[in-house]
Amino acid sequence: MKKLLSASLLTISLVTAAQAESIIDYVGVGLALQDVNSPNFNNGTALVITGGKSFYKNFGMEFEGTASIQKMEGTFNGIKDDIDFWSIGMYSTYIWKLGNLSVKPRMGIIYDSIKSNINIESPKIAVAGVHQGTNINSLGLSAGVGLAYRL
Repeated sequence: MKKLLSASLLTISLVTAAQAESIIDYVGVGLALQDVNSPNFNNGTALVITGGKSFYKNFGMEFEGTASIQKMEGTFNGIKDDIDFWSIGMYSTYIWKLGNLSVKPRMGIIYDSIKSNINIESPKIAVAGVHQGTNINSLGLSAGVGLAYRL
């Protein structure tokens, strides 16, 4: 199966710093583009909520939740449906500060849920009038790099 891609390549985020002795150092809210490798579905938009804490020097932990706000919609053999997607993740982070620019690689685990009445794994074998839906819950590894500029 070609997995769902929840890309934050063009994420618009609002981040606020918390007080120094708090449980969490920062909170971010953003929008992300969602795409699935299927010609039957268009792109969707997701709400992303992130929170993180620094523990030792530039090392830290980050938690993130993602949920569809504009679902990926598609049609196959006359069946119209959308993909319901959400995920939660926990990451180890490291932040390189380069003046006002910060680079933050992260690696961790993610749990996601993908549901649709259309089989997104192999829609070419779907039979008209028969709902061979998708219901996938998975736990896996996730990695990425973020860039931030302090205004």
